[in-house]
Amino acid sequence: MKSKSVYYAIWSALIIAGLYQIFISGKNIRPELNLRPGQIADRDITAPFDYPVMKSGAQLTHEKDEVIAGLPIPYVISADVGFEQQKKLDEIFVILGAFQVKGDIEQAKSDLAKQGITAGEDQIKVLGQSSLRNRLYNHLYDRLTRVYERGVYEAIKADSIFLMTDDEQVLIGLDRLLEVDAARAMIREHGFATVLNAMIEQLADTLVTANVVVDEKQYNAMKDQAVSEIPLQVGMILKNEEIVRKNARVSEKDVEKLISLQTAYRNHYGRRNSLEQLLLVMGLFCMFGVVILMTDQYLESHRLRQPERFFEMIPINLGYVILVLIAIANNILLGYNTLLIPFAMTVIAVAILISYEFGVFYAVCGMIIVFPFVGMDFYNLIVKLVASLMTVMMLRKIQSQTEYLTIWLYLIISSLVAGLTMSLYKNDPIQTILSNIGLLAISSVISVAGLFFILPYFEKRWHRATKQTLLDLLDFNHPLLKRLAVEAAGTYHHSLIVGNLTERAAEAIGANPLLARVGSYYHDIGKVVNKDIFTENNESSSTIHDLLPPDQSASMIKDHVREGIELAIRFQIPQPVVDIIRQHHGTSTIRYFLDKAQNSDQLIDPQAYMYDGPRPKTKEAALVMLADIVESTTKSKVISSEVEIARIIDETTQKLIYEGQFNDAPITINDLAIVKESMLPVLASIYRKRLDYPAEKATTGSGTE
Repeated sequence: MKSKSVYYAIWSALIIAGLYQIFISGKNIRPELNLRPGQIADRDITAPFDYPVMKSGAQLTHEKDEVIAGLPIPYVISADVGFEQQKKLDEIFVILGAFQVKGDIEQAKSDLAKQGITAGEDQIKVLGQSSLRNRLYNHLYDRLTRVYERGVYEAIKADSIFLMTDDEQVLIGLDRLLEVDAARAMIREHGFATVLNAMIEQLADTLVTANVVVDEKQYNAMKDQAVSEIPLQVGMILKNEEIVRKNARVSEKDVEKLISLQTAYRNHYGRRNSLEQLLLVMGLFCMFGVVILMTDQYLESHRLRQPERFFEMIPINLGYVILVLIAIANNILLGYNTLLIPFAMTVIAVAILISYEFGVFYAVCGMIIVFPFVGMDFYNLIVKLVASLMTVMMLRKIQSQTEYLTIWLYLIISSLVAGLTMSLYKNDPIQTILSNIGLLAISSVISVAGLFFILPYFEKRWHRATKQTLLDLLDFNHPLLKRLAVEAAGTYHHSLIVGNLTERAAEAIGANPLLARVGSYYHDIGKVVNKDIFTENNESSSTIHDLLPPDQSASMIKDHVREGIELAIRFQIPQPVVDIIRQHHGTSTIRYFLDKAQNSDQLIDPQAYMYDGPRPKTKEAALVMLADIVESTTKSKVISSEVEIARIIDETTQKLIYEGQFNDAPITINDLAIVKESMLPVLASIYRKRLDYPAEKATTGSGTE
């Protein structure tokens, strides 16, 4: 953890905590209003703001009980009851059927007792006859089906009930249903031997039960709806309205108004004394400091940072301070709705300038910091957070970074979706919903207008690789590209081909194709400084190196990376492109001059023949490294088939993996396989040898390609 990041975090947290103390803490003072009925008031009490007079808990409970008692009870004919009882009938007759097979009467008695049936030996033996048993089963099954389809009720006192049928509540008289005793009497009516009377009576008592039951789900929904419609308040007290007059006797209604005012104060400010308030501010200072420090540490670890780039933390931390100042002006000074705060402005700016992942992290941290300054307006702040995150996700997907109209369209769509969803959740009235939509639209306009000024300034100051910046670097009139084309044509041509390869590969594996192409165009820009020592620019470059010791030649070759970085910084090339220039050789060895040195009798230092690195840290840098070697190797050989090109790609990839050059890059073996398939047709179209066609076919024009 760098001391500078701690220093910046402390100062930023101190400023924000100071703003809280100035604008929020001073408003957290409220009078004690502990008066009782019959007491004489010692001062006038007026309403400091508009607030509702709430009903007491006892009154609400009484009204709820009354409302619920007056609700009609919905009933339903339960299919589950009939199914279970008919299932039980089946189980009883399975026992009787088993007796016919096994002849174990004691086992049959025991099994029937478990089903609630006490049967004698004579009854079991009679029902051991399959024909009689089947007749009795059919009789019982038919009667049960009929009574359950009609509906069986028990212990209902009313003459009619509301019955749910096909999602419709219908009022029917009880005469259309069967009382449980009447239903059992229908079962007992039979034409079987008298020996079965007792058993059939038991079956009727066991198998017939009420299937007209209360529809608990519907009833609970009705109760919830009825209770939700009970007004919680009995009226409104307006700002500056007199609640209690000095020297007047306090009434029950006065106490209710004062209790409601106490609740309103708690909702607005909370209840804290001076010590508690001091502890609160100190706690907020610590919380702000931790959040900002996490932001700075995440920023530091998220990017390849140099010590001199710590100044970037200041604007990032300042973004929190600006957001807090806007919240104070909007909510405290002007009294506007939280939805008007342009929360997305800083979030989207950070996402575009740093990274989308950091933008998401910054949004969550920003919500934590702003929360105490918006009157704990949790719901509206959630709307702002969700809208910002949705916009960042959509911008990441389509890579529209500085197209302000597109950003505005995505932001307003996200805001409307988040706002409408929250309004539906809160059951807001239509007037509130329309008002919120208007506020969100205004906020989105303010946010994008702010981006119009923020992004160009910091893109230039921080040399960010935004979409527009990268497109500008592809212009062949750029001074560096023009110089490369004029002074080092071989390197220029090589860079263009590498750009084609990396762009196609980046598209295939989900990397940034625009950054990959720009990085390829500029990766060897340092070769313009000493162009003649490179073979692609000077076919006689070997004569130069023959006059030099191998370590000096290797040093001159390595210098093109350092010189490329210096040129890029001088021309304000974005940092991600500079990183590709720095990393495109990784820590690989300049093998030709190392072998040459090893064949001599001199002592050698292997480090002198290795690039300084670091190894590629991104997919784009890894692709440039691979394409750089593959293109150079392919160009140096006579290619007659795509098989040879595929072999070169495979050997190069395996070599780089073996050397660990891809260890620090987020690229997988599967990615490399996809890269091969994407590079192969590009290389084949450039370097493969034209096929020879028979003369007679050539004359017909069928094989001239």
